[in-house]
Amino acid sequence: MRLLAVSLLFLMSVTAVHAAEKNQAVKTPVDQKQMHFFEKNVRPLLIKHCLECHGEKKQKGELRLDSLKAMLQGGESGSASVVPGKSSESLLIEAINYDSYEMPPEKKLSDKEIAVLTRWVDTGAYWPENADYVIKQRKNETFFSEEDRSFWVFQPVEEPKVPQVKNAQWSQNPVDAFIYRGLKQAGLTPADEASRTDLIRRAYFDLIGLPPTVEQVNAFVNDPSPDAWPRLIDELLESPHYGEKWARHWLDVVRYAESDGFNQDAFRPEIWRYRDYIIESFNADKPYSQFVKEQLAGDEIAPEDPKALAATGFLRHYLYEYNQRDSRTQWNDILDNITDATGDVFLGVSMGCARCHDHKFDPIPNQDYYRLRAFFAPLMPRDNVPFATPKERAEYNRKLEIWEKKTADVRAQIDELTKSKLERAAQNQIKMFPPDLQEIMAKPQAERTALEHQLADLVQRQVDLQESRALDTLKKSDKDDGKKYKELLKQLAAFDDLKPKPLPTGMSVTDAPGAPPVTTIPDDPNHTPIDPGFLSLLKPGEAEIMQISTAPHSSGRRTALANWMVDPNNRLTTRVMTNRVWQYHFGTGLVATANDFGHMGEAPTHPELLDWLTSYFVDHNWSIKSLHRLIMNSKTYRLSSFHSNPRPAELKDPQNRLHWRGNIRRLNAEDIRDAALFISGELDTKLGGPSVSASQPRRSVYTIMKRNKQDEVLGAFDLPGGIKSTAQRDVTTTANQALLMLNGKWFLARAKAMARSVKSQSFKDDRELVTYLHQKTYGKKPKPAEVDLLLGFLKSQEKRVEAAAESQQKTYVGQMTQTDAEAVKLGKGSTLNDLHLSSAQALPDQDFTIEAMVQLDSIYENAAVNTIAAHWTGNNKQQGWSLGVTSQKSAYKPRNLILQFVGKNQEGKQTYEVVPSNIHLELNKPYYVAASVDISETGESGIHFYVKALDSKQPLQTAAVKHKVVSDYRPGHDFILGGREKTSGSRWNGMLDNVRLSKAALTQDELWINKPDQRPESVVGFWQFNTKQGLLKNSLADRLHLSAPAGSGGADARQQALVDLCHVMLNYNEFLYLD
Repeated sequence: MRLLAVSLLFLMSVTAVHAAEKNQAVKTPVDQKQMHFFEKNVRPLLIKHCLECHGEKKQKGELRLDSLKAMLQGGESGSASVVPGKSSESLLIEAINYDSYEMPPEKKLSDKEIAVLTRWVDTGAYWPENADYVIKQRKNETFFSEEDRSFWVFQPVEEPKVPQVKNAQWSQNPVDAFIYRGLKQAGLTPADEASRTDLIRRAYFDLIGLPPTVEQVNAFVNDPSPDAWPRLIDELLESPHYGEKWARHWLDVVRYAESDGFNQDAFRPEIWRYRDYIIESFNADKPYSQFVKEQLAGDEIAPEDPKALAATGFLRHYLYEYNQRDSRTQWNDILDNITDATGDVFLGVSMGCARCHDHKFDPIPNQDYYRLRAFFAPLMPRDNVPFATPKERAEYNRKLEIWEKKTADVRAQIDELTKSKLERAAQNQIKMFPPDLQEIMAKPQAERTALEHQLADLVQRQVDLQESRALDTLKKSDKDDGKKYKELLKQLAAFDDLKPKPLPTGMSVTDAPGAPPVTTIPDDPNHTPIDPGFLSLLKPGEAEIMQISTAPHSSGRRTALANWMVDPNNRLTTRVMTNRVWQYHFGTGLVATANDFGHMGEAPTHPELLDWLTSYFVDHNWSIKSLHRLIMNSKTYRLSSFHSNPRPAELKDPQNRLHWRGNIRRLNAEDIRDAALFISGELDTKLGGPSVSASQPRRSVYTIMKRNKQDEVLGAFDLPGGIKSTAQRDVTTTANQALLMLNGKWFLARAKAMARSVKSQSFKDDRELVTYLHQKTYGKKPKPAEVDLLLGFLKSQEKRVEAAAESQQKTYVGQMTQTDAEAVKLGKGSTLNDLHLSSAQALPDQDFTIEAMVQLDSIYENAAVNTIAAHWTGNNKQQGWSLGVTSQKSAYKPRNLILQFVGKNQEGKQTYEVVPSNIHLELNKPYYVAASVDISETGESGIHFYVKALDSKQPLQTAAVKHKVVSDYRPGHDFILGGREKTSGSRWNGMLDNVRLSKAALTQDELWINKPDQRPESVVGFWQFNTKQGLLKNSLADRLHLSAPAGSGGADARQQALVDLCHVMLNYNEFLYLD
C-alpha cells in the first residue's frame, strides 16, 4: 500500500498548490469581513442605542461614541471606552453588561446585542476609513451624491463597439477582442490553446457535470472537421444532464435546501418540485426574463400552470422554526429573509445592509429596504395548492364528489368521534401562544386581516402537528374509542378504490386574503406607511401596481416587482446574470463579487465586455444557452491553463483576471461524487422526482440536501449549507478530504465497482488495461512513464495481496468436526467476519431455499442472532430475510434455528416476523441445515426447516411452520454469509460450507443432503469453499462469486490489486481538477 501513502502526500501537496492559486483568485481580505460585520451589526447598534446621548449633538459624561478616536480617548472617567482586542478592559463592554455604568440606562441590551459588541472589540474594533470618521445617518433629501449617481453599476447598459484587433486569431469572437485588448494594454501574451483532451473534459464538466467516456474523447480528438468544437457544445447543451448541472448553480444562489433548519431541521418532502422546475427551465432554455417572473410571481401570472406554481418555491427557502411561539417576530424574520435573498439573487446588491440603517457604502437608504419588502407584505405560504391543470382538477373533483357521497356517513362518524380530541389538542397548543395571537385564532377567518391570516397560518401549522399526534395516539389506543376509530378507518378504506389519487402539491405561495398589510420601518416613531417601490436612485416614487387579470384576488405587487426586475433597461438584473454565467465558466466573474455589485464589491475587470455581453444576452431573448455558445466558442475559453513563459504575467496579473491563461479549477462536490459513480459504472441517470438518500447512486442534485446534516462526501468538498445565498463556493483543502478519499468506505466502494466494471472487458495485456483506466478516469492517454508506474503498482500489489493471503489463509480455512472437507471459518480466530455477494437482482424474490453445512462454536450472551446467511440489514422496518441461530437470552430459547422476514403480508402492509423451527443445534457439532420457503403459502406447509447432525446416523429432522410475509421481501443491497449488511453484530462464529441458494421451494427429495450430485435448475449459487477451485467462487457458473472485505486475506489477489489501483487513481489530482 506504499503507493497509497505516496498518493496521499502527493494529493495533499499538489492540492495545496491548487488551493493557494484558487485562494489568490478569490482572496477576501480580513478587513472586508470585518467591514461587513461592522456595517450589518455594529453600526446599527451604536446609532440606535448610543448616539442620542453620546453623539455629535450631545455628549453625556463628555463621552462620544460616534468615532473610534473618541472611544479611544474616553470621557470624563479618563479611561478609554474601547481597548481594541480586549473586551475585558473596555468600559463600553462593562457598561452594556451593567457591571459598572449602565448603558443604555432605559433598558439593557439583549444577550445577542452584547455579544455583537463584545466580538467587535475582541476582533480589533474595526472602524471604517479611519479613526476620525464619524458615523451618522444621512437625511433622505441629501442622500444621493453625484458620485452615487455616476457609480458604474447604476449607469445604463450600453452596447460598446467591439475593439478592432489586428491579430486574426483573436478577432473572430467579440469576447476575444475585448480580452485581447486588455492583454495588449498590459503587455501580456496569452497562452496557447488547450489540448483537445483538456477541452472536451472542460466542456463536459462545465455543461453537464460529468466526464466524457473514452469513446467520446477519442471521437472528438480524431474529428478533423472545423466545426467539431461548436458541434460538441451544441450536443452538450441538448443533453438533459445540462439542466442538472446548471440548476445546481442556481440552487446555490437561492439558498435551496430540503429541510427547515434550526434544531429540528425537518425534511421538506415536496420542495423537490422547485428543483425539478429549475432543471427543466435550464434544459428548455427558458428566457431568463420568464424564469425570474415565474419565481417571483408565478401564482399571479400563470395560476393554472403547475410549473409556474412550483417556481414560487423560490419564496419558500427561508428557515422555519416549527415550535416558535413568537409568530410576529418569526413572520418579520421570514419577510426579511426573502427581501435579503431577492436583493442578493436578482439585484446583486446587499439589501440587508440597509435593513437597520442607511447603507454605509451604497446609495440605498433604509427606506428602500422596506420599499422592496413591501412587495412581499401580502405573501401567504401555501402547501395545499394543487400543482395541476384545470382539466386535472376538474377530473379529480368529479371523482372526489363520488367518493364523498359514498363515504359521508362513515366520515361523519369519524368526525364526531375525533371532534373533542382535535379541539382539545388545538386548544392546548393555541394557549401556548401570546394573548394577542390567541385572540386572532379565536376570530372567524372571514373577519381576519391579511396580517392576521399570515400569523394564524404560523400558529395553525403547530396546531396541525398536535392534532395529527392526537389522531396517532387514538389509533394506537386499545380503549373503546381507539378500537372504534380503527374500525371506522377500516370501513372508510373499503372505498379506497373510488377515492381519486391526491393531486400533487408543493411549497408555493399566494397572497393572503384582504388588503395588503401596511409596511413600516421598525424604529419609525410615527409608523409612516411605506409603499412598494424600487431602488430610489434608479426609480424614485411608488411602484405602479396593476390589477392582475389572471389573479384577481391577488394584489399584483410581486408581478410589478418581477416586471421591473426583467425590464431590459434594469441595470442590475441583466448584468448580474450575465456575470454569473461568465463566473461559472471561468471560476471568477468579470465582477468577482457576484452577489455584490456595490462599493463593497469589486469593480468589473472588463466593464465594456460585461455590458456588451449583457446587451447580447437581452437581444438574444434572454437565452442562457446563447451565452454559453458565445463564450465557449471564444479563444479565451479555450486557452491552456499552462503558459510557456508565465513569469511576466504572474508578476503583473497574479490572479489571472485578464485571462492570459485558463484557470485550473477543482471540481465541485457534486461533480466529484457524480464522476466517481459514472466512472465506476454505477451512476443512475434517471431524471427528476423526489430526492433520495445520498447512499443511492443518483446524481447529487437529486440527493436529500438537509441544512444541518450533509452527506459526508458532498459536505467535505464544500457543498453550501442552504442558509444564505452562495454566489461562489469556498474551495478548501483539508486533511479530512484526503483521508476521506483514501480511507472512506464510499470511495473504496467506487474503486471496487470500477474494478468490477473492467473485469468483464477483454484487454490485450495489462498495459492496455491501465491505459484504458487512465483514459476513463482522467480523459486522456497516459504517458509511457505513467503506464509503467501504474503497471508496476498493479503487479507489486498483486504479489503483496497473494503473500498476505497465504499467511492468513490458515486463519479462515478450517475443517468441521468428523469431516474431511475444507470449510470457511468466520468470527473468532479468523481474519474473516463475513462474505458478500453484490448482485442483488439475481437473488430470489419469490420462493427460495437456503442450505448450508454449519458448525457453531459459540453464541452471544444476549439475544442477538448468529447469522448463517442474510439478505437483510437487521432493521425490522427494512425488507429482507435472514437464516440464523438464536443466542442465550432469545425469547425463542437458545440455539433455535430461525428465519426472520420483513416484507408485505396479504393485506399489503410491511410486516416483520420471526419464524422459529424449534430445532436446536448443539455447539461444536457439524450440521446440515436448510429452509425451504413457499412464499405464497401461509399455512403449515409455507416454510419447511431441515436439520441433520453430520456426526450422527440420526434421520433428517423436519419442521413445517406458518408465515405471514407473502411478497416484496428482496432488498437492493448485498447478500451476506456470516452476518448482515450494515451491521457489525449478529455474526456467525464458527464454520460454513456447501452453502446453496435456490430460486424455488425445494422438496425434501431435492435437497443437497439427499441428492448431492444433482443440481436443480433453480439453484443460483453454490459456494463450496475449495481453495483449489477458488475459495469464494460460485461452483455453478462464472458469476455470483463471493467477496471478502479488503485486507481480510480472503479476497482474490488479482481483483484486490485492481481495486487498489482504481482507488489510487481516484486519489490523483487529475481526477479532482480541470485544466
